[in-house]
Amino acid sequence: MTVDLSPRNVTPLTTTNDAPWPDSFHWWIDSVGSFLVFTKPRIRIGQAGTKENDVAILGDLSSHHADLVVSASGILLVPQAPTTVNGKPGDSFLLRDKDHIRMRGVELVYHRPSPWGMTSRLEIVSRHRLPMSMDGIILLGETCIIGPRAEAVIPTDWEAAIYFNRYKGRYWVRGPEDLRVDGKATDGCAPLEPHSQIRGNWGSFRWEPIQPR
Repeated sequence: MTVDLSPRNVTPLTTTNDAPWPDSFHWWIDSVGSFLVFTKPRIRIGQAGTKENDVAILGDLSSHHADLVVSASGILLVPQAPTTVNGKPGDSFLLRDKDHIRMRGVELVYHRPSPWGMTSRLEIVSRHRLPMSMDGIILLGETCIIGPRAEAVIPTDWEAAIYFNRYKGRYWVRGPEDLRVDGKATDGCAPLEPHSQIRGNWGSFRWEPIQPR
């Protein structure tokens, strides 16, 4: 199988004022968890304390241990130091749902519950931690679901599922009619901003951009 390592081309994200979207942010979901989220095509992983790393893990890693690439072929893991996926070493890995990644003592599991989208989640299953005790890493693609659905990238026990779609350089949220965005009522669909807060009878969450290093 030929694997295309080049990042996938997508329409740049903008806000309602046509300002560039941040390429990383924190996603705080009340009573569910907190996640480190990326929209850019290449994410650098390594030891905490190295400011160039996008994902800084508190564990025994090299300063630059691996890269995640959102490519034309899918989500690729490109090691820069000893790494195995499902116990096998390699120069690059096209990740699949439930793949087990080991970077020395740090162990992660990759989740891509929907085969039709790039949105996926990485969780650390060893004793190591992300900064601020984040619960996982989200690679946010063109579509995303959170809620009580098998294809949800973040499962919850909410009564309703919430859907995100990337359309013409914007992110839109869709859900029940009681969905409110930044305190404003919607008809169940609305555009999002980098600091948006979303609420409903099912639950709530907010996004918080990460300031550039």
